Amino acid sequence: MNHHLTEEELGGYIQRTLTDAQRESLDQHLATCDDCRAHLTAHEAQERRLRHALSAMLNEVTPSEKMTFAALKPRLARVHRNVRAARSWNWLLSGATAATALAGLVLALATLIQNINWTTASLRSSSISLPAAASFLFMVPVLSQFGTRPSLSTRKIWTALLTFVLWAGTAIVGLYEILLLQELSYRCYARFWSGARYGQDYGRTWGIGVWSVFILAMVWIAVFIGGAEYHYKHVGQRSSWKWFGWTIAVELLILALPLLI
Repeated sequence: MNHHLTEEELGGYIQRTLTDAQRESLDQHLATCDDCRAHLTAHEAQERRLRHALSAMLNEVTPSEKMTFAALKPRLARVHRNVRAARSWNWLLSGATAATALAGLVLALATLIQNINWTTASLRSSSISLPAAASFLFMVPVLSQFGTRPSLSTRKIWTALLTFVLWAGTAIVGLYEILLLQELSYRCYARFWSGARYGQDYGRTWGIGVWSVFILAMVWIAVFIGGAEYHYKHVGQRSSWKWFGWTIAVELLILALPLLI
C-alpha cells in the first residue's frame, strides 16, 4: 500500500467493520507508516472521549435505581395538574369562542328581522349597528382559531360546528348587504345622474334596483354557496379561517360605505 489511510479506512479499522484481508493489508501499512499510526491513535482517543461523554449524558438522564414510584409520584401529580389546568383553559377558551360566534349569529338574524321589509325586499332602515356588531363578533373566533390543527375527532366536530355558525352568520350579513348595496345604488343614481331628489324617475330607478339585486345575488351565491363546499373540504385548516377573515373584512368595508355616500 503506497498511500496513507483514509478517514473511512481508519473508521472501519477502529469499528472492526473490515474484512480479514482488508485488515491485514492495513496492519502491514501501519507497521511501516508512522503518520498513519499517529492518525489511528488520535481517532481511537477521540472515540474514547465520545463514549465517555455519551455515557455521562445517559447517566444524567437515566433515573437512579434508588428512585422509586413514591419519589416520582409528586412530580407525576404536578404534571397531571398542569395538564388538567391546560385542558380546562382550552375548554374555557373554546366555550368563549362558541358563545361569541353564536352571539354574532343572533345579531345577524336580528338584522334581517329589524331592518328588512320582506314584502318589498327592501330595507326598512340603513342602520348598520347590528350587522357591524355581528361581523366584529365573527372576527373574534376567526382570529382565535386561525392556524389551529385539530387532531381529535371531538375537536374536528367542534371545529365543524364553529365553521357552520360562521358561514351561516356571514351569509346572513351578506343577504342584508345585498339590499344595502341596492339602497346605495339608488343614492348614487339620485346624486350623480338623475339630477333629481331620491325617489323620482321611478322607472329608471326601479330598473337599477332590480339589476343591482340580480348581480349582487349572483355574487352572493358564488361566494357563500361555493364557500360552503370549500369550508367543508378544508374545515379547520388555515385556508378556511383565511377565507372567513377576508369575507368578514369585505363585509365590514361594505357596511362602512353608507358613511361615505
